Amino acid sequence: NRVGTAASITRSSLQKHGGSYSCRLDNPTSSYAGRGIASSPVTVVPGRSYNISGYFYLNRSGGDVGDTLFRLRIQWLNANQYIISSSPGSNGWSLDAFNNWEKIEFPGNVAPANAAFANLLIECRESVNKDNDAYLDDFSFVLAGEPSPIPTVTPAGSPESTPTPPPN
Repeated sequence: NRVGTAASITRSSLQKHGGSYSCRLDNPTSSYAGRGIASSPVTVVPGRSYNISGYFYLNRSGGDVGDTLFRLRIQWLNANQYIISSSPGSNGWSLDAFNNWEKIEFPGNVAPANAAFANLLIECRESVNKDNDAYLDDFSFVLAGEPSPIPTVTPAGSPESTPTPPPN
């Protein structure tokens, strides 16, 4: 599901970590709400720990790499699929370099006692408008200690998923 301006959140073959496509966030805005994607909800077990990860790429058009911030979060949902909390928090981070795929991981996210579902929310914003397009690929949401991903995240109606291999 697209979050923000749908026309600026597209499937792209310009940059891809795996498979044929990635998700392109064209010209991020000054708000996280302007460019992002959310997965469909999946069932979770309260009290269990989940690991999330994905690959991020920032195409350089100008400015500093630190001008573009990302967030990767789990939104914990109750049985009615209302958001009850998010983890690992609301702080964003920047990548280490332009024009390079970086894997970001957040292990050990514990599902709250009243969680029945969860989805991944991936967002991007620029603090200075430099039109640095962002690319997202190969996301996973894994029950900690399990060898294979629960789902590979692809927002409905946008880039096709790329299978994430199980860890060695």
